[in-house]
Amino acid sequence: MKIEKIDPLEYSGVFGKDDIIYNSAEFNLLNRLKCERIECLLIHDDKRKIGIIGGVIDNKLQSPFSAPFSCFSSTDRNMRIEHIAEALSLLDAYLVSNKFTSLSFVLPPFFYDESWISRIALCLDKSGYKSAFLVNHHLLTSDIRNYEEGSIDKDIRYSLKTAEKYGLVFKRAENKDEMELAYKVIEINKKSKNRPQSMTFDQLDEMRELISIDFLLVFREGDPLASAIVYNHPADIAQVIYWGAVPDSSRYYPMNFLVYQMLRFYYGKGIHIIDLGTSMLGNDLNTGLIKFKDSIGATTSVKLSFQRNLILD
Repeated sequence: MKIEKIDPLEYSGVFGKDDIIYNSAEFNLLNRLKCERIECLLIHDDKRKIGIIGGVIDNKLQSPFSAPFSCFSSTDRNMRIEHIAEALSLLDAYLVSNKFTSLSFVLPPFFYDESWISRIALCLDKSGYKSAFLVNHHLLTSDIRNYEEGSIDKDIRYSLKTAEKYGLVFKRAENKDEMELAYKVIEINKKSKNRPQSMTFDQLDEMRELISIDFLLVFREGDPLASAIVYNHPADIAQVIYWGAVPDSSRYYPMNFLVYQMLRFYYGKGIHIIDLGTSMLGNDLNTGLIKFKDSIGATTSVKLSFQRNLILD
């Protein structure tokens, strides 16, 4: 096998449309200003093709550089482990020869493609990369049957009865004004917690050219209380990018109501999993967020990150 740097257009032609949007050349080009430059690397022989896109920041290659996770692309996701290991060896050698100081990965949760992600993780581990665990949560949309059958936790039942008493209403945004309203709810939530907003509304609007996005809202008496912004991945997975409620609305249980309505909505669309994302504050567990996700019946899973410091000649 050999490794070469190719341009994003060629990379897109080799690997086509990926089930994970963050692997695509188009997504990385959209975010190219968040790094110094993009590297599209193709490792191949006559039978196999495997690729990685990363962003260069201070001589470090980061994949992803502006996304929750990413993964190697391949024309054969049943590629044997020894070929993946060979590709990693070529990647390391290429980066050392080009004076990179480190390489880092954050892989998707395993439910995005368990076999492929497991192969990548095993090879990274056996190749000497330092690994770390990130806690992640997801919902199974089939759990909506538990709500319908009444076999849910009494605290969940109470929260939904309270939301119903206050007349909460769920809606998917149908126009740009409503989408922007959903974004503003998130913005208010972030500001109340002194946390930065990583994307502007215009950037999200640009993303709609690459992936279907749902902007979901919860209202009480016409006022928005909570919202969620959700990517629809081709692999029957809905990924919550942002969600939250406005301050001083917890007595109405808008987030619990939102979870219930999301289960109904995505189950009806044929989506199997709602990825709620990580529950981390930097390298630390976000215990408050973990407690909430546990309380709504979310399943705990992990994402793996890998990092290697490269020895320069």
